[in-house]
Amino acid sequence: MSKVRVHSADPDFRAGDCILKFTLTYEGELRTGSGRGSDGRTSADRKQGLREHYHRQLKLLWNVNHFLRGWVKHSDSYANESMEDYARKNSPKLGATEFIPLVTKSAYVDCWIDFRILRPSHDLGNAPDIDNQIKVLFDGLKMPRVLDEMGKLKSAPSSPLYVLLEDDGLVSKITSTQDELLQPVLGKDDISNNDVRVIIDVHIRPQIPTPENVIFYSDEASQWNHGYYDDMLGNLPRLSDPELKAVATQCIFRIKALAEVFNQWNRNERDRHIITRNDSEEDWERKRQENSMKSRKNSDLQSDIWKLNLWPKSLAIKEELNRRIFGEPPYPKDIRSHVIDRGSLAGSQALENAVSDLESLVRRIG
Repeated sequence: MSKVRVHSADPDFRAGDCILKFTLTYEGELRTGSGRGSDGRTSADRKQGLREHYHRQLKLLWNVNHFLRGWVKHSDSYANESMEDYARKNSPKLGATEFIPLVTKSAYVDCWIDFRILRPSHDLGNAPDIDNQIKVLFDGLKMPRVLDEMGKLKSAPSSPLYVLLEDDGLVSKITSTQDELLQPVLGKDDISNNDVRVIIDVHIRPQIPTPENVIFYSDEASQWNHGYYDDMLGNLPRLSDPELKAVATQCIFRIKALAEVFNQWNRNERDRHIITRNDSEEDWERKRQENSMKSRKNSDLQSDIWKLNLWPKSLAIKEELNRRIFGEPPYPKDIRSHVIDRGSLAGSQALENAVSDLESLVRRIG
């Protein structure tokens, strides 16, 4: 019989919030405790062995996963580089080993880890403690903090070493299910007390919109089942209120991300061409023109993205919200939105105003 446990959880963390989902696996012996086992390995040795095991899967994931291959870091020079390359160049080090974590503070993402553990439980008197087994599996997913946590080698055969977590504080939810192990692991003839077969489902979500997180809110992400599909817009009247609220919220996130990206790019551009007291008249004029030209270019690009993509969607969502809240038009004047109703981005806070307008309607629908 399955036993489901929640070890720690953020009640607001839902699978539907997560764009990136994947599965890691492990099978073999899983010993707990701090002493040496019959193989002479310490607890640190065993956890480092798990890191090496997960490393091979995570490295392949970075290469084959469409989402991760398209995830870029926006630099000040506007030359985008992959997040993997960025992580490699800025890889945290411990001794001689470099690490490439997927869930990091700088990427503003957190995650939910769900362990499904198949293990022998018919001999309960000899079964290892499930909490300790989960702790060992979990420690193998994160970067070690000190060299001693890497075992007797004090370094990893693989460098850089791909790990899931930069820090365990970035995990918002941990759940587990345990069930009976009915097939021997690794082709063995019999099942031993410490044998396990583990399936680890990882759900990753963005915390806040940032330039690096644009892909979490872009159309590229629609294939990652985050509940915001283009074809859903034609079916808005058929959605329940919670479903419509979820669609509106995803649209709000996208608008926030678009605003943040271009605000950041404009700030970076101004910093690069800042006018100083020591500039000559020619330098002052050159920087002024460069700032003006770049600002217009960014504004035109932002307007194109808004009008071709986000405006039609936000308008359709707003009209459906209005219909459910107020009935048939005409609608109250205080809910009219110049940005959404007309698609105009006039004004420095146009996108922020669009966000505010949609959020006010979402709050009214409950």
